[in-house]
Amino acid sequence: MPRTPCRYGAYCWCVGKDHWRKYDHSARRSRKIVRLFHGTSSENASGIERVGLQPSKKGHIGPGFYFTTQEHAQAIARYRGHGQHTYLLEVEVDLGNLKNKKAEEDDQDGRWRQKYDACTTIHPRWVDPQGHPVVDKPFRE
Repeated sequence: MPRTPCRYGAYCWCVGKDHWRKYDHSARRSRKIVRLFHGTSSENASGIERVGLQPSKKGHIGPGFYFTTQEHAQAIARYRGHGQHTYLLEVEVDLGNLKNKKAEEDDQDGRWRQKYDACTTIHPRWVDPQGHPVVDKPFRE
């Protein structure tokens, strides 16, 4: 009889034998480690240094951690830091079981997490409240 997938996927921290017998951890075997970037302001960087990187409460593909290429993370950092004192975090991300979400799919609740460890999509062109481009063209996140 097939086992239920572990809700923590590739990031399971449970140590009890019963947990490992009851739940399927096959996602742990499909490791895909990539180097990605997160751009932020100096204020946010101070918080990250104190308590670690925290998931956003909302976003284009639901709550979570958002990473992209160095080029796009730099543009986002300039926006978040109002052009001064910006920070780039370079991280290694284990994508595990990856969902390639179509840009037109609406999933701001992050329902993709029910079957996947990570999600990638094309973020639309990003403009600030005054209509100035933050990122001039659609980009992968």
